[in-house]
Amino acid sequence: MTLFRAISFLMAMLVLGIGVLCGFALPKAPALATRIPRLRLPGALLGTALLAYCAYEGTLMLPGTRWGQLFWALVPVTAFLCWYFMDFLMARALGGLLVIIANFLIQSAFGAYCGCRPLYASVALAWGVAGTLLIAWPWWFRDVLTACSRHLAWRIALLLVSVFSCIVFFVLPLMVAD
Repeated sequence: MTLFRAISFLMAMLVLGIGVLCGFALPKAPALATRIPRLRLPGALLGTALLAYCAYEGTLMLPGTRWGQLFWALVPVTAFLCWYFMDFLMARALGGLLVIIANFLIQSAFGAYCGCRPLYASVALAWGVAGTLLIAWPWWFRDVLTACSRHLAWRIALLLVSVFSCIVFFVLPLMVAD
C-alpha cells in the first residue's frame, strides 16, 4: 500500500511537472521545446535505469533459465547502441517511464481497492498511452511542446489535464476502501 501511494505521488509530481513546463516555462523560453526531447545524457541515464528495471522484471518472469543473464547483459549493450544510433532519447525515456509507472498504478489500484478505481485507472491508462506514443513517435512531443510555446489554448489545455491528473493521482490513493 505504501509503495502504491508513493509511486502514485511520484506520478502526480511527474504529470504536474509536465503541465508546469507546458504552461509556464515554455512561453518564457521557447527554445526548450526543441531541446528537451533531444537531451541525450538525461535520456540515456533514465533509459538505462528503465532498461535495468525491465531486465529485473524479465528475470522474475523466467526463473531458472539463462534468459535472465542475457537480459542483464543486454542492458549496457542496448544503452550504448541507443546513445549512438537513436534520436530523441529524452522523449523516449520519458515515454518508457510513463508506461512503466502507469502499468504499476493500474495493477496496484485494483489490488489496493483504490477509491474511484475506474477514474483512477482511466487516467493512468491515458498517461500510459501517451507514454507509448512518446516511444513510437517522439517528435510529437517536440511538436506539442512547440505548440505550447506558441499558442495559449495548448498551454491551458495541457495545464488543466495535468492538474486534473495530479489531483487524481494524489487524492484517490488516500481514499482506500479497507
